Amino acid sequence: MKKKLLIFGAGETATIAAEFFIVDTKESLTGFIVDDAFWKPGMEHLNLPVYPFSKIQEALPSSKYKIFIAISYSKLNRDRQKAFNAFCDLGYELISYVSSKATLWRTAEIGKNCMIFEGNNLQHNSKISDNVILWAGNHIGHGSYIAQSSYVSSHVCIAGFANIGERCFLGVNSTVIDYAKVADDCFIAASALINKNTESNSIYMGNPAEKNTKISALKYFKVKE
Repeated sequence: MKKKLLIFGAGETATIAAEFFIVDTKESLTGFIVDDAFWKPGMEHLNLPVYPFSKIQEALPSSKYKIFIAISYSKLNRDRQKAFNAFCDLGYELISYVSSKATLWRTAEIGKNCMIFEGNNLQHNSKISDNVILWAGNHIGHGSYIAQSSYVSSHVCIAGFANIGERCFLGVNSTVIDYAKVADDCFIAASALINKNTESNSIYMGNPAEKNTKISALKYFKVKE
């Protein structure tokens, strides 16, 4: 029997994910899951039931249900990473959504719980790790790599053999040149040009981009360092 789909989250990202899965896949979406603190009896989202996280193993076992985690980049992607690890620990299958209007070369690789919007172009031997979001219209160059739990906004150009670290955020129209390495936990501002390797837990702005020395990325996102 084919497993039914549950989406973790009930906000804007979850609403968008539901639209994609309903219209652009053959998945059977049956409901949503939220943390217990946000759940109320009888709660619904998009006319589907919402379940509290603490009750899913009993009511919605991993043998019958699979999960998509629809959380944005809150706390520099740490909230999405935490949920990803929690569902993996519980033994649930986590699935990815890849738009039918995205272009993936046959050698491109995509991990679990990724959301690949329309207009993305993934070239030869590019690799997207688990739990990554690629919003619309990005170019992922040949041989490039995006590590776990990063978030790429729209119209970002990542050139060939570039390396994006874990939990990074790349703003709209930003560019990473070929062979450049963006370290873990970096916030790359909109339209920034990364033309050299970056330092972890840093904010980069401008063209060419320079490090903001006044505040770290984690402090900006109010994450305790």
